[in-house]
Amino acid sequence: MREAGLDVPENWTMYMGPTYNMRRKALAEIYARRSEFTALFSTADMDAASIENYLQDLGVRVPQDISVAGFDGNYMSSMVRPTLTTMYQDTSAKAAAAIDGLVALMSGSTPEKRDIRIPVRLIERNSVTVIK
Repeated sequence: MREAGLDVPENWTMYMGPTYNMRRKALAEIYARRSEFTALFSTADMDAASIENYLQDLGVRVPQDISVAGFDGNYMSSMVRPTLTTMYQDTSAKAAAAIDGLVALMSGSTPEKRDIRIPVRLIERNSVTVIK
């Protein structure tokens, strides 16, 4: 976001963590700070689904009280309720690019591209709304 010229305060980002205890601590912090924001974006649909479920279990309405969006466009985004707004990424194209680079490295050459950008697209579903 800084590359795009957006100044993001340090306390606006949070690491969910790989362990159950780390995730529960992060979710509790999100809940405690929910009045500070109207929307949450997660870098993974699985985390966004966890956030949705946790908040709803505590009586927070998604999206009426807080919007939640994720990134991946995987199956989880359409299974959680409300269905998750997400940035879809083509994981097949991502894997193909990674494999091409690995094959080049294993054969002793330099991969053709080092900065590979795979397009993403927004899939609007039911977890996001305008909150006044």
